[in-house]
Amino acid sequence: MKLRIRGNSIRFRLLKSEVAELAEKGSVSESTDFGDSRLTYSIVQGSGTSAGFANGAVTVTVSEEEIRAWADDDSKIGIEADSEGLKILIEKDFACPTRKDDPDNLDAFANPEAVCT
Repeated sequence: MKLRIRGNSIRFRLLKSEVAELAEKGSVSESTDFGDSRLTYSIVQGSGTSAGFANGAVTVTVSEEEIRAWADDDSKIGIEADSEGLKILIEKDFACPTRKDDPDNLDAFANPEAVCT
């Protein structure tokens, strides 16, 4: 799972296996270590869409219905919401056509802009 924070927006990109884990288990998490500190970021099923930050953890909550509809529909790329002025975007991560050797491409969604022959 990739996390991008810019200004008052937060964006997650999930690989196929992470989307499946979120839909099946109700949560997906990743963390980054900074020496003796750790940043954890998670998407979990709950009621409505909201975001919070406490004790070094970013947690975004999305309803089960919205997660399932997104996971089951190949044409639905993302989930967008606003939580108290914070823009939230959760997207399916597409394969990068210019980085064919990127190991993430094996678990990424097919890029709709890539020309396949």
